[in-house]
Amino acid sequence: LAEQALADRCPGHTVLRPNAFTQNAAQWLGTIASRGAVLLPVGPARVSMVDVRDIAAAAATLLTGPPGRGEVYELTGPRALGYAEAAEELTAASGREIRYLDVSEDEARRAMLGAGVPAWAVAARLQLYATYAAGEAETVTGALRELTGRPPRPFGDFARSLAERIRALPAPGTAEAA
Repeated sequence: LAEQALADRCPGHTVLRPNAFTQNAAQWLGTIASRGAVLLPVGPARVSMVDVRDIAAAAATLLTGPPGRGEVYELTGPRALGYAEAAEELTAASGREIRYLDVSEDEARRAMLGAGVPAWAVAARLQLYATYAAGEAETVTGALRELTGRPPRPFGDFARSLAERIRALPAPGTAEAA
């Protein structure tokens, strides 16, 4: 509906549809500290996470170029990554053992509510996770390369930028991690 309204009012529009943001992985720091793991209800889903810096570069290219003509760009990372693979990349970058644990939707809900996430945000995240579990976020496109002239940043780049924060976390099972 929103895109149709935009098209009706602004025929020279361009739409950027980014996939899951790579930087949202920073939300995992709490469970990495408390359980040494990334806990999500997505099973073996693969997601082509996109770095927000790449989204910004694409937007800047479009804003400084000729007017749009109703194009829609699906922005993705360079490959679809499973969450176990993401945990392995975080482990490699930080030197700290991190696992991926597939949890039930109820366990994820309890964990988020227990961490103080508002109920409306929990509901939205669970809906998003269901789309991941259904395989709806694994498509990889070449849109970022087309728009910016360079490949999208891999998840490992972000993992390396998060490594120091991971190393500074208390060890799971300690009073500080609780």
